[in-house]
Amino acid sequence: MAAAFEVDLLDITALGYAERLTASALQGLANRQGPALYLLNQNYDDPGTRKTNVVHMTDDNWYKKYRAYIKDNDAANLEYYRKAYPLKTHTLAGLAEAVQKYRHLLHGVVVWDPALEDSVNLALMLAAQEGLLVIAPQQLEWARAQGLAQVRHDLRGRFTERVALYAWALRHLFAQCKPGQVACMEPHWQRSEFADYIVQNQLFVYCLSSFKKGGLRSLGQNLLMLLIGGPFGLRNFLFATHLDGAVKALARVLLGLGAPETRLGNRIQRAVKALPFPTIFGWHSERDDELTFMLQISMNGMRLAPTFMAGNYSFHSQLPAPAAFKQQYVDPQQVKLEDRVYLTFTLSDGDQFTLMNTGELGNWRRPERGKVAFNWEMQPLLAEIASLDEATATCRMQELYSEPIKPELIRERLQQIRDAGVTVAGALTPQRTQQLYETVVAAGVDLFVIRGTTVSAEHVSSVDEPLNLKKFIYDLDVPVIVGGAATYTARQPSTSCAPAPRACSSASAAGQRRRRAVCSASTHRWPRPSPTSLVLAATTWTSRAGAMST
Repeated sequence: MAAAFEVDLLDITALGYAERLTASALQGLANRQGPALYLLNQNYDDPGTRKTNVVHMTDDNWYKKYRAYIKDNDAANLEYYRKAYPLKTHTLAGLAEAVQKYRHLLHGVVVWDPALEDSVNLALMLAAQEGLLVIAPQQLEWARAQGLAQVRHDLRGRFTERVALYAWALRHLFAQCKPGQVACMEPHWQRSEFADYIVQNQLFVYCLSSFKKGGLRSLGQNLLMLLIGGPFGLRNFLFATHLDGAVKALARVLLGLGAPETRLGNRIQRAVKALPFPTIFGWHSERDDELTFMLQISMNGMRLAPTFMAGNYSFHSQLPAPAAFKQQYVDPQQVKLEDRVYLTFTLSDGDQFTLMNTGELGNWRRPERGKVAFNWEMQPLLAEIASLDEATATCRMQELYSEPIKPELIRERLQQIRDAGVTVAGALTPQRTQQLYETVVAAGVDLFVIRGTTVSAEHVSSVDEPLNLKKFIYDLDVPVIVGGAATYTARQPSTSCAPAPRACSSASAAGQRRRRAVCSASTHRWPRPSPTSLVLAATTWTSRAGAMST
């Protein structure tokens, strides 16, 4: 049996920002040689811990949707580790005991300046390079009581503005920081998470605005917008002729005009080596938004790993993988494509360390997980693997979708939609209509959709009887929409197949009114040259192995 990991536990829930920052920086030093110190923070009821410069998670969302699954997130992760690894844990009485336990790693303190919050980032870099405890001025007496009387760096009054601070750090500290990676962390939000990873890995960390409005700077931003969302033909030309580099270079110059923060931020990002990709952790500054930040790092060729509610990564990163991660897939030659639409559900934003640290925002721990086939995005940096190539990934999805459609699951999904209090529409392809329409209608739909790439008056199949839409719509006592056409010409058989007004009659007056409305819409002749087709509302049928729209 493998030797147990000796792990100290420190609860920082009741601590203020300065003390949490001290604990996180200490954790980074403690975890350099292995998973030694784990922090427990259950303080996310404080709105400040869930806010950036926009409301990241409102109180309403937090209490009604997320709190039950995220509040004890650190404890839940620890419980998993206890099952997956031989852990021997010891609970520390407080921050003072933690400092005493790891006193041998400390060579003094660095004091950050509350008058210039960006000095926190400088303090973290100095702490990482010199083995220092990060403290605020009000913690000086407390630090002396712990035997840490030597103040190696007192940053109070040393810098008056952030550009000078980060320019000094770039000249004097950048070369000693870990190559290939930097971090952008906003001290004003007073969030201590991820500080442990910054210290552990000696990352260069800064926080500078990526865009200053006005003047020619706006033209520079528009040039970048052209590369990501301009006319398709023009963008293709720029990339095919390698002129995109010249556009970005011009944009970089324009964005830096009269904007020293942006100009210095570009210097820092472009100084990061590609090993194999230049990576930036964190998020944008208080003075920016997501778009301007993403434009800047894309312009400079950076790969982003967002870190929000991402504590204990110095600990996570030191635990060995309990098993090799291996993607399972089948031989492409063994997969037979069926005439159906393949549909998958995915929880995106898997690039965010937040989702990895919180069990996909708590969704991984919800009891509903497993009822619908689902993809969970994850950060490749964490798995240290490359994504599947397109052919392999497609084959894996086809394997999942191979299980037959189950009528009982059709009924369950429709009932779930109806329980939400919204209009329920069921969609079937022509080849599935005769097989499953009774199940759909009996489950209680407000609209029935027959949709395909191109739908004609009779669906011809080599296996089943042809579907006569004229007769089918006449017999069905529910509004029907028939659609699916790529051109005006292709629409004509579909639209002309609808029954005459007489065929819209129904045993009930309400049914007659409903069907007449749908029939009149189906028989409408679209004016040339518009290739318009009906917009279809569709629900999804789910099998145990995969989700599919039939």
